[in-house]
Amino acid sequence: MEKARFQIVELCKDQGISLNDTYAKYYKRGIMKVWKYRDDSKSKKRINQMKKLKSRLGRLIRFCHRGIAKLSLTISPEAAAILEKANMIYNQSVLCKRAKEDYKKENKVLYSFHEPAVECIGKGKLHKPYEFGNKVGIAVSGRGNFIVGIKSFHGNPYDGHTLSEMVDEVKKVAEDPKKIFVDLGYRGNNLKSKSKVYTPYTKKSLSFADKKMMKRRSAIEPIIGHLKHFGRLGRNYLRGIIGDIINPFISAIGMNLKAIERTLSG
Repeated sequence: MEKARFQIVELCKDQGISLNDTYAKYYKRGIMKVWKYRDDSKSKKRINQMKKLKSRLGRLIRFCHRGIAKLSLTISPEAAAILEKANMIYNQSVLCKRAKEDYKKENKVLYSFHEPAVECIGKGKLHKPYEFGNKVGIAVSGRGNFIVGIKSFHGNPYDGHTLSEMVDEVKKVAEDPKKIFVDLGYRGNNLKSKSKVYTPYTKKSLSFADKKMMKRRSAIEPIIGHLKHFGRLGRNYLRGIIGDIINPFISAIGMNLKAIERTLSG
């Protein structure tokens, strides 16, 4: 809401629309109060404060629309996009649980003002229940930990429904994999090739080599951690959906070049 308020105020300045108040100080103090009331025991105070912030944002949006109509202005597509995103933030903010579920069924939820393609991904972990961005699939070789496939996915798909596309990515640089070792998120996958998929629940009729590969399946976790912390995959500085597609490729290339350098240096 603060970002939407700031963008609406800047838009009014550019269009020559006078405002009685920009609510900059009110929002600064209000956000401090929201953090002050972050405990569950103070949830009512927090919600009431957020409602007050929402009402000020709606007031600024109405002032902007009235100013545009009064001055008969023709706004640019960029300005129209700012107004549309500000309206989306106003409509989706401070909803009760049932209203929020109904809103998500019919409307797209905006999680970032400057990047509308950002999605909320449920991690299911206690220390980090949610992440904001987009999903990236990674395929690693059985030996050497070389990244042989990486692909960006939008729309927050189920992990198992991305396996077929990941195998197609691996086929571009390597042979068709006969055995694929994945985690529990890939149960109920959409793979149609003859490759066999092994999950942690696959325990029947495993050979000695397959058991070794099952133990080595978790070796992909440090690769993901290195890509996030050292390969700049954790935060994407490239704009738009095309930036989400390019950034994983750059991170994977850098990681593979480092692995090749270590191998050659002995």
